[in-house]
Amino acid sequence: MELVLCRHGQTEYNLAQRLQGRLETSLNKKGLEQARLVALELKGDEFDRVFCSPQKRCRHGQGRD
Repeated sequence: MELVLCRHGQTEYNLAQRLQGRLETSLNKKGLEQARLVALELKGDEFDRVFCSPQKRCRHGQGRD
């Protein structure tokens, strides 16, 4: 079994070392670029299951934000 873990990209709260918890914080410019690069890296891979936080910063780009 292979397990792939990805964290959301950078937010302004990350830069300020503030806890976000359930706050709806958005990805900043660097975070958007990080998400784009992860998407390129995973493109074409197949997964049996995907688990994702409902937070917008984790789902950005999935057509649900």
